[in-house]
Amino acid sequence: MLVRHLKIPVLLALVILSGCGFHLRSSKQMSSIPPLQVIGGGSAFSMHLQTELKHAGADVVAKEGVWQLKITQNKLNKRVMSVDADGKAQEYELSQNVSFSVVEAASRKVLSQQTFVRTRDLLFDKNEVLGKDYEERMLYEDIENDMVNTIILYLRTLAGKYRDRT
Repeated sequence: MLVRHLKIPVLLALVILSGCGFHLRSSKQMSSIPPLQVIGGGSAFSMHLQTELKHAGADVVAKEGVWQLKITQNKLNKRVMSVDADGKAQEYELSQNVSFSVVEAASRKVLSQQTFVRTRDLLFDKNEVLGKDYEERMLYEDIENDMVNTIILYLRTLAGKYRDRT
């Protein structure tokens, strides 16, 4: 009985949402980006980026593609932000800096040169050392995931601007 009464409001909500242009979030599609070669960046970061680019629909090639994504710097940093009365660290800032350029392979023309920085804060408690080590690893993973997604979004934007110029 209750199911019968819910059918009409649910159907009405679906019709309204589809009529206003609402769409469920889908995966990041990169069908417009040219074939891309990723160079540098350290093996783990580069592999992670290539995997996510492939999941997003990009054509990542081993040899020279139409574009080359040259990662010139990939650096992880850990900086003390605050100390206690004994001079022991209480808070850290974890960060990742990635510098890269996108080069058109045929003309060697640099389309873009960028540096992205992502940071997270880590509060340290000497009574929870094991948990904080795990939290630090998770924060670095989160930073890397955010960095990879930012680069993918940037490449999508660059592909659209590049297509408009040519």
